[in-house]
Amino acid sequence: KTSYYQRHMFCRPRLFAPRGHCTDEVWEAIWGWVPRACRIFDPHLVYTPSTQGTSMRTLFEIGKKSPDAPMFFFCYSKEGDVLGGYSPGIWSRTNGYMKPSQLRRPAEDSFVFRKLAGESGNSTEVWPWSGKNEMLFNASELHGLSFGGQSAAISIGKDMTRCTTSPSATFNSPTLVVPQGVKDEGQVDDEPKKETSSIQLVGEMADFEMWAFEVFALL
Repeated sequence: KTSYYQRHMFCRPRLFAPRGHCTDEVWEAIWGWVPRACRIFDPHLVYTPSTQGTSMRTLFEIGKKSPDAPMFFFCYSKEGDVLGGYSPGIWSRTNGYMKPSQLRRPAEDSFVFRKLAGESGNSTEVWPWSGKNEMLFNASELHGLSFGGQSAAISIGKDMTRCTTSPSATFNSPTLVVPQGVKDEGQVDDEPKKETSSIQLVGEMADFEMWAFEVFALL
C-alpha cells in the first residue's frame, strides 16, 4: 500500500496467555509496522467483552491503568474476517476526536489492517496514517468507538456487539470487509454465493455482528 510511514522490519511479538484469537500470521504481518521504540513492549490482552463484559465504562477504566500504552484492537466477523487498528494511545473517553497533541507518541504511527476470510498466504493488508486529517479516534459511552474520520475506518457500537467499516480519509482505507462475493469496488464475483453473509453492505458502509472483539495494550 502507498503509505505515509513504511513497514519497519520482519518480526513478531512475544505473546502471553491469554493470547486471544489473532493468528501468528497476522501478528507477524502487522508487528513490523509498529515503530521500533514500541516493539520493546509486549502485547497483553487487557479487554474482551466475553471476559470483562460489554460496558464501555469498563474499557475506559482499564485504559486508565496504562494511559500511555499503545494498543492494538481486533474485530472478528463470523465469516472469519479480521480487521483492526494500531494506535499510539489506548482507548480513553474523549470529547469529540482525540487531539494528536494529547498523545505521548505521534499519531502518524497509527494504522488499520485486515485479513479477509478465505485468503491464503501472507494476505494481511495495512493502511497507515495518511496525514489528510487529525481524526485518530473518538470514544464515549453514548456513541461507542470510532477509529479514523471522514468516515470512520472502524466503528464499534456502544453495546460492543456490532462493527461498521467505511472508506476513511485518515488512512486512505477502503471498506475493510464486504459480504462474500462482493469486491472492494462493489462488483459481484461471477461465482454465486453458497450462503447468505452476515455482513450487510449499505452504500459504502459494511455492518456486521462481531464474533469477538479484543484490545491489547503494549506493556
